[in-house]
Amino acid sequence: MCLQERLHNELGMLLKENEAASQRKCREALEKLADDIKTKENSGTYTRDGGLHDYKNDLKTLQRRYRNIEGLGVKVISAFNVPLLLLQILA
Repeated sequence: MCLQERLHNELGMLLKENEAASQRKCREALEKLADDIKTKENSGTYTRDGGLHDYKNDLKTLQRRYRNIEGLGVKVISAFNVPLLLLQILA
C-alpha cells in the first residue's frame, strides 16, 4: 500500500472517530438539557391546564440553550436530527 493510500485510510478513520465523538457530545448535551423537561413530565406539570403551552415554551428554551453550547458547531447541529434525538431522549 502506498503512502497516499495509507494517509487516505487514516484520514477516513479519523473522520469517523470525530463524527462519533460529535454525535456523543450532541446526545449528552440534549440529555442534560432535557432533564428539566423529564422532571416536569414525571410530576404532571404538562397535564394541567396550560401544560401544552408550557411544554412548547420549555422545548423552545431547550433548543435555544442547545444552540448556545460552545463546541457543537454548525455541522453537529445540522448533521444530526436534533428533534428526533430529543424525542428519543424524552421517551
